[in-house]
Amino acid sequence: MTVFLRALYGPFGRSEDRVGQAVVNPPHGWVRQVDWHFFGIREDNSMGRWCVRFKVREREWSAFALPMAEAIKVGGKWEKPLLDPAFVDAYVPDKPMLYGRTYLDILKPRLSKEDIAFAARLAMKAVR
Repeated sequence: MTVFLRALYGPFGRSEDRVGQAVVNPPHGWVRQVDWHFFGIREDNSMGRWCVRFKVREREWSAFALPMAEAIKVGGKWEKPLLDPAFVDAYVPDKPMLYGRTYLDILKPRLSKEDIAFAARLAMKAVR
């Protein structure tokens, strides 16, 4: 099944899930996974929020949807997305739709070279 998006924004921030992280003096421990967050407008004009996750030890990429009201951790603090009422019924007719086989096929190419290099460095350092 092909996935269509009318508009896509992001990635917004990068969050790292560390194992063995000390509360007093972060960052310590090793990184278990890294997340990048996106939001956009689906084919049916509803809003969506997605996350691209890189699992370091497994060296595996995945993408999944998140609830629009859920808080995310960005820069070490929890933030809830603020929805502008103008976006709720947004329609973007003048832009071509984005499409791909999966959400991962659409979202991952939007990561910067630095983000991909960061994930590769973590994978090379990880103990399997």
